[in-house]
Amino acid sequence: MQRRRQTSLLARTDNVAPKYYCRDSDSRVMAQLSAFAARTDINHATFSYAWLPHNGVTAPIVGAPKSPHMDDAVAAIDMSLSAEDIAELEAPFESHSGIGHR
Repeated sequence: MQRRRQTSLLARTDNVAPKYYCRDSDSRVMAQLSAFAARTDINHATFSYAWLPHNGVTAPIVGAPKSPHMDDAVAAIDMSLSAEDIAELEAPFESHSGIGHR
């Protein structure tokens, strides 16, 4: 299992998330997203907001502590993704088991 580079306090102390979100497939998803962003000049956050409606999410919860974060969300409103874009970016995705209290 490949682990993310750990730089933040949360990343250094969180011993739960790595069990669920640091799989090789997660790294491949991020690599696909980074390649897409470089090719299209669309940042990760804007793409993520644009992707949500294609997956049944109609009202994302936007936490925007800084105005550029809100700009990313607003930029996604006029953005359309092709079926090919979505297929390319979702190809390496693998479902995760649930996380939470039992």
